[in-house]
Amino acid sequence: MRKRIAGIVGRDPQEVLAPGRVRRVRADRRAARHAVRRAGPAVAFVSVGFFLFYYLCLVGGEELANRLLLPPWLAMWLPNIVLGIWGVDWTLKACELRRSRHAPAASGSRPRA
Repeated sequence: MRKRIAGIVGRDPQEVLAPGRVRRVRADRRAARHAVRRAGPAVAFVSVGFFLFYYLCLVGGEELANRLLLPPWLAMWLPNIVLGIWGVDWTLKACELRRSRHAPAASGSRPRA
C-alpha cells in the first residue's frame, strides 16, 4: 500500500487516472474555467443581494422583537434559519442530490403504471 501511495504523491493527478478519463477531466476543467469567467460580475451582484436580504431580515427581526410580535431569540435567528435552509437546498441542487421541481426525469426512468 505504501508503494502505491508513494507512486502517486507528487505526480500530476491526470497521470494517475486511466487514460480514457484524462480527456474528460480536462474537458470538465475547461468548461468550469469558462463558466467562472463568464459569471464574474453576476456573482458580485448575487453576493450583495444576499447581504441586503440578510441585513433587512435582521433589522426587521429586531423591530419585531422590540414590538413583542416575535420572541427575541426567534427574531434574531430567523435570517440564519431562512438562509440556512435556502443554502442547503441550493447545495443539494448543485451537487445533483436533489432534482429541482421543473427538471425533466432522468432518461430511462419511467413511472410505473
